Amino acid sequence: MNAPALLSVWIVDRAPNAAESVGSLLRNAGLRVRTRHLPDSANLAQALTSDRPDVLICPEANGPVSLKDAVARAMSFQPPIPVIALGDSPDSSRMAAALAQGAAHLVDRGAGELLAAVALREVTLTQAAQQRLILEQEATQWRSQLEHFVTHTSDPMAWVAEGVHLRVNPAYARLLGYDAPTALEGNPVMDVIAPASRDAVKRCLREAQQGRLPRDAIAVTGRRADGSTFAMQWHLGWAQSGDQAGVQILIPAPPSDPAIERELVQARAEGLRQQQHLAHLEQDLARIQTQFADLESRYEQLRDAPPAEQPIGPHQFATNLQRLAALPFPATGSRFLLAVQLDELPELLPSVGYVACEAATQAYVQALQALLPEGGVAIRLRDFWVAAVYTASNTKEAQTQAVRWQAQLTQQVVEVGAQSRVMRSIFGLREWPSEEEIALESALLEAERAASDARSARLQVGLAKLHNPVAATQQADATWAERLRQALTQNTLRLVYQPISSLNGSAAEYYEVRLRMMDERGQELSPTDFWPAAERTGIATELDRWVLAHALHVLGDQQGDLHQKGLFVKLSGASIVAADTVDWLKAHLPKTATPAPLYLQIAEEQVESNLKSVLGLSQMLKVQGYPLAIDHFGRSPHALQLASHISPQFLKLAPGLLQEVTESQEAQGRIRQIVEHAERHDIRVIAGHVENANALAVLWQLGVHYLQGHYVQEPEVVLRSPERTSRPPPQVQRA
Repeated sequence: MNAPALLSVWIVDRAPNAAESVGSLLRNAGLRVRTRHLPDSANLAQALTSDRPDVLICPEANGPVSLKDAVARAMSFQPPIPVIALGDSPDSSRMAAALAQGAAHLVDRGAGELLAAVALREVTLTQAAQQRLILEQEATQWRSQLEHFVTHTSDPMAWVAEGVHLRVNPAYARLLGYDAPTALEGNPVMDVIAPASRDAVKRCLREAQQGRLPRDAIAVTGRRADGSTFAMQWHLGWAQSGDQAGVQILIPAPPSDPAIERELVQARAEGLRQQQHLAHLEQDLARIQTQFADLESRYEQLRDAPPAEQPIGPHQFATNLQRLAALPFPATGSRFLLAVQLDELPELLPSVGYVACEAATQAYVQALQALLPEGGVAIRLRDFWVAAVYTASNTKEAQTQAVRWQAQLTQQVVEVGAQSRVMRSIFGLREWPSEEEIALESALLEAERAASDARSARLQVGLAKLHNPVAATQQADATWAERLRQALTQNTLRLVYQPISSLNGSAAEYYEVRLRMMDERGQELSPTDFWPAAERTGIATELDRWVLAHALHVLGDQQGDLHQKGLFVKLSGASIVAADTVDWLKAHLPKTATPAPLYLQIAEEQVESNLKSVLGLSQMLKVQGYPLAIDHFGRSPHALQLASHISPQFLKLAPGLLQEVTESQEAQGRIRQIVEHAERHDIRVIAGHVENANALAVLWQLGVHYLQGHYVQEPEVVLRSPERTSRPPPQVQRA
């Protein structure tokens, strides 16, 4: 484990130099600490109303606050604040007395190594307790939701162990003709099975108890309370019922119409998801309890173990979210939670010190606060992390705002000690959690994980992956699928074109073709809104072909121009693996002596995942005279090998490389390597996603051939030309 960057230690003692003395002991033992001196009980009470320390230290006896009273105050917090007593030459009887009063340990005033080891152990135990509290709250919430589902579902459900009903839900009792579940609970399951089915049911239950669950439903003849029999289908599974595990019986209720059937499918999926999530939470709880037991075992060995072997706690997760939680909800729009990691500060800390890093963090908070819309709040969350809350109409707008603020903050110079630095930061974004969803602390951790994932993926802003129900995703996909099919038939799709500008004076003009959909209010929607659903519902290939057909029409419209414009068109993974893509392209690409300047653009990830399909496609296009371009290039460690296999005419750099190009020597070296490889093989390199002048200057120095991005020029609705503008092509038949 890594030592915390900073420990907050409060010392309750009348002596004015007590905090300085304890702080020196801990620092000499290798800890970084921030001490606070509290001379009396009133000061301690006042301080605890607004904050809590990592560790509270007080005299064994004759202090301004008795040890017993200090422990009582510390125990009022959840989890309790660890209290360490200090004394002169303590013996075993005094140690026992201090422990009996609730102290974590009694340490000699001069034993700095032992004091540091005890403090670190207690911080680690407290962190484990905090995590356990969060997991217990989530588990309780999920148990409540699962209980509500089981009680109110129309599907009969029962849990059986050793041939006895552990529990049944109301629907199960009603199906068998009983007034209440209690009439069946505790009674043999064979009481509700007709004699003809009992042997088969016994065998299935016995095998299920041994872990051999049937894959398919089993046919069972049931017997109601009045003695009548009926047929039913049992779906068997393994589940928890209270503290006891047993075989779960699910009997799908016969739906009266398709709408009810869909609701039942969604409810079953949601119930299964809740059960799985609850199982994960219980596993996490078991893991935390094991860690807790291990830490308590280490406590027993603490006095005899050398300092180098003492447990060291992870970075203290000390949050103060009361100000954020108390913010009034906006009248319109949605609230979003932003986690910001200042990822340069940990590297600077050893050379500039904590005070300088703290000042730089506060300056960053003030700069971010100035950018937030009215009602937004930015706070210092903990070491090297900042949090903000603000309002936006939707997730897309919230993400756009975050990207813009990040770019603006990157251009500001911050003083870190004697150094002037441009503060690099990573953003993680999450919707504000509802009361029924998860706790604010857990939502914040999800936003932080999104920031960490964004850093790994070299993205500007990471979006937290929410625990969306499967049914909701399927319903949303179905809605998008219907809207996209209407857009294809009603011609509410359109193309926009973003220029690709030359850095070496080339007269050739290139544009990237981008798809837009107009909604019912005439507002423009980008693929960010609908493309994931298009891929999941199988419409992505149709959209690709619509774009290709219309782009070819635009090129045909310009045939004969002296300065004919080249168009880059993206090809999705769905089209790459589609069996008829090559045949479709052969049928639709113009067969002329001079092929149209069309460049099919394939993402590096798709090339790597579907190399065989891309090679076949590349060979066909090369025969027809149509070159390829590889998009998002440079993220894979095998990128240059992939380019050698495919032999593209253009390489478009990955956005993550461009985001770091002004500051990262590694990113600059990677781009220089790509440019050198490209020039040896007569390939041109394009830098898309250029967002500022600094990046443009660096890319020019690195030898990049073309630029593209919102800083260079926004996408246009039509292509500009001295003679004409490209008109929308007629409706084409979908393949």
